[in-house]
Amino acid sequence: MSFKKKIVLISLMAAVVIILIFIAIMSFDVFGVTGEKEDIKIPVEEGETISEVLSELKDKDIIINELLFKVYLRISGETPMISYGEHTVNSSMSYSEILTALSTYAYKPTVDVRIPENANISNISAILEENGVCSAKDFLSACRSGEYTFSLKDELSNSYKVAYKLEGYLYPDTYTFYRNDEPLRVLNVLLKRTEEIFGADEKARAEELGLTVNEVFTFASVVEGECCGDIEAMPKVAAVFWNRLNDWGKDALLQSDITGNYPFNTEYYNSYTNGGLPPGPINCITEEALKAVLYPDETVSAYYFVTDADMNFYYNDTLTGHNNTINRLKREGKWA
Repeated sequence: MSFKKKIVLISLMAAVVIILIFIAIMSFDVFGVTGEKEDIKIPVEEGETISEVLSELKDKDIIINELLFKVYLRISGETPMISYGEHTVNSSMSYSEILTALSTYAYKPTVDVRIPENANISNISAILEENGVCSAKDFLSACRSGEYTFSLKDELSNSYKVAYKLEGYLYPDTYTFYRNDEPLRVLNVLLKRTEEIFGADEKARAEELGLTVNEVFTFASVVEGECCGDIEAMPKVAAVFWNRLNDWGKDALLQSDITGNYPFNTEYYNSYTNGGLPPGPINCITEEALKAVLYPDETVSAYYFVTDADMNFYYNDTLTGHNNTINRLKREGKWA
């Protein structure tokens, strides 16, 4: 046999060996005949590429070789449609099974988030970020976008004095969100809850009282802030403010301390220097505060109220009586 023929023969044998080795690896890796059946969680971020996912699979020893997987995709003609989220795979899976697992609607880690009463929109965005739901910046952008779905959208104030149109309309409650959720989806969930609380009956009652929806929510936000969760006090406090507006005029000074503490556009919200209701809500509002404004305690004739250090409420019909109560609380060491 000539030297040239020997070289060709050796080359062919080497090629056969390489092919056999490749087939062996393919059989072990592609068809899932190796590896323990221990489940591994593979998180896939939205927008992550197939190469990035394959690198993760390789790092977790789910596949032997990234290139083999890409060759398999080319040969099989399968098009990966990977769903973001957290997928469960193991190294005994075939490539086809891995693709199926990655393409299936994934389990997405969730988190329970409490939106507290009296929180303003900036507080809420920070809470969402702290809990890994979405960034505060992106949530505030969604609030400003106008792309949200809300049945009361046309009722929102367009006044330049209003810091955030959706301030006060994000209902305080405990919600379950996905981690790394879509800000607009999160916003729509909050607004949907508000729609459940304030519907056609409440809107009709507001019209009966001569209030716009924005005025109801603004009024209720002041009551919410003053009562700090005291549900029994809410109808009484609402009555005090109603008495001022009805008897002293719609531009009467409400003199609510919390309006001066609102951190945005404070010059327009401070009810010690501006008459009537602020231009918009100042915090998120409970159903009880809304009902208190719509159905105040008609037995309350007071124009003044004050609380002591233990959040007990005292009501007075006159300024003299009001000042006497304050002086007595100071003498007794109960002044807040």
